Amino acid sequence: MDETVIQGQLEYLQHAVVSSLRKGDVTTKYSSIQVLALLLDVNKENADMVVSRILIRYRKEAGREVMNVLYDIQQLMACEEFDK
Repeated sequence: MDETVIQGQLEYLQHAVVSSLRKGDVTTKYSSIQVLALLLDVNKENADMVVSRILIRYRKEAGREVMNVLYDIQQLMACEEFDK
């Protein structure tokens, strides 16, 4: 895939992410080839459902040039005290 095709596919992916998230969730372009999404108050099962929804939307929008999307789900834990 050439660079313009990759960038176009990343735009499709980013749109799929944005349109799949709820109001309190956040997304950003993490690097030139990475998108990061922060999902608030979800468990592993719900996070898996969100990823599935994103991938389905991406594949519908992307057409024939679909990229292989790799993802990782990490749980972030709140810390009650911060070291100063």
